[in-house]
Amino acid sequence: MVGTSANPLQHIRITLLPCINYIPQCLPFASCWLTDGCFEGSLEYVDRLLDWCHAYGLSVLFDIHTLKDSQNGFDNSGQAMGFKWTTALNAEYVDQVSFEHWPIRTARWMGDFDQETATYTSINRGNIQHALDVIQEIVDRYGGHPAVLGLEPVNEPWQYTPMDELKKFYWEGYLIVKRGAPYWKYVMHDSFRFDPNIWGGFMDGYVTRDLYFSLGGSIRY
Repeated sequence: MVGTSANPLQHIRITLLPCINYIPQCLPFASCWLTDGCFEGSLEYVDRLLDWCHAYGLSVLFDIHTLKDSQNGFDNSGQAMGFKWTTALNAEYVDQVSFEHWPIRTARWMGDFDQETATYTSINRGNIQHALDVIQEIVDRYGGHPAVLGLEPVNEPWQYTPMDELKKFYWEGYLIVKRGAPYWKYVMHDSFRFDPNIWGGFMDGYVTRDLYFSLGGSIRY
């Protein structure tokens, strides 16, 4: 649906999945779409979707939704990391199956995470570089497409992400975008730390909080 007369749709967000963590070898952007045939043809469909958006006057924000080894441990990062089944085995059939996830969640995109101290004991430079390579491939492929509004380099990095490393990543991703697609917007997530003491003045950019607005005007968190 393009929109309604009262609420015309102007922009859409396309979530890109450059790293599906259950694939043994997580490859850069273009190749990963074709791995094992699971996403065969998907990248070409993105090409078509951009052309359709341009034809209907819609702009597109790319959102890199999954990073290697997960940026937040949620399933929407490509891999739910840190959970255990809590349902006990019974002699009788029980139709309730449950598990624990949030309190023991982890994320390893940035490196090795210590749950006891809630800190990273090491930084994985290879994973970070992989994400920057993905940004470069997106820019190389779509930098000249008139429908693209911009790019978000990572969706919802969790609150334990080392802030100095995240800001450095944001800067390096920004430079890649501005070199290859200077008119694109560059949208950054606040890492669930919406604090002016952290983000005030950083790049003089646009830091998002992922507040979702329905067409009726209400807010969905």
